[in-house]
Amino acid sequence: MKKMVGNAELMFHAPYYKRIGGINCVKSAPDLQNYYVRMLGQNAGDRLYTKTLSKCSDRDGWTVNKDAAQIYGIIK
Repeated sequence: MKKMVGNAELMFHAPYYKRIGGINCVKSAPDLQNYYVRMLGQNAGDRLYTKTLSKCSDRDGWTVNKDAAQIYGIIK
């Protein structure tokens, strides 16, 4: 991602499968972790992966604003 404008936020949540009566979030997603690490480096990628898997929801997640996205290295 190159930039975020205004009050934009990015939302992250664990990957999940829909099931009758709710969702089933995955406990491990090595391909996602590898992608984060490849894009952001080991430390930031691992932190982002841990935070992503910590939020199990199909309606909300944890959000980062422009400043946090810069700290994580998601945007420049």
